[in-house]
Amino acid sequence: MVEGIRTFYISKSKTKAGIRHIPIHAFLIGMVDYYLSLNTGDYLLPQANKIERKDGKKGPFYSQAFTRLRRRVVPMATDRQCFHSLRGHFITCLDRAGVPEQRIGYITGHSSQAAATEAFKTYSAGCSMKELSDYVEMVAYPEITFPELNKEEQAPHA
Repeated sequence: MVEGIRTFYISKSKTKAGIRHIPIHAFLIGMVDYYLSLNTGDYLLPQANKIERKDGKKGPFYSQAFTRLRRRVVPMATDRQCFHSLRGHFITCLDRAGVPEQRIGYITGHSSQAAATEAFKTYSAGCSMKELSDYVEMVAYPEITFPELNKEEQAPHA
């Protein structure tokens, strides 16, 4: 919880900008609470706690699982529509909603050249978690539902 906003914390990344708190979309709160209630280890998703690779990476398992699901559910999709396409689509949605590029960078873990001035880097405290949360909430997929959650637990879509 940061500034009263529930977040995911990314503690490991290839870049400094990648280490960050990301506001959790209201639509996902019920699912996050469910997995937290399982109390299966350090990682939210139980399978991540079981993955033991020499390089320590968890992502390849989920990327491969996504590909298998995509092939089953959307057989006409191409290999260009991969796990990372979700991130690209999210960025596109924010961009089309008019969210400033610098704020998109905060959410997605990309550094921004717009913030390269020494004065800005020295004196700005950055944007608030509430502001970032408002941007995250701009992205909605009304056609997606989680049947195992009660309707009261599902956040309304904007």
